[in-house]
Amino acid sequence: MKILKWVGWASASIGAVLIVLGTISQLIKSIHFGVQHNFSIFIAASSFLMLALVLFIGSKNCCQDSCCKEEKSKE
Repeated sequence: MKILKWVGWASASIGAVLIVLGTISQLIKSIHFGVQHNFSIFIAASSFLMLALVLFIGSKNCCQDSCCKEEKSKE
């Protein structure tokens, strides 16, 4: 389940970068980063952050299954 955690961290990082870019865009009105409405940046950021949250919860729940515990005991 390391893949899910890596994808989760990548998604959270992209979301954080989009929040920073959206904040900078709001402070400096002349920069739009190719997006018509600045709030589209925040909507995209929230989507990436929700995806990261789901991936972290999913990877944690998956590792609590009995099959995962059996794999760990074999190692």
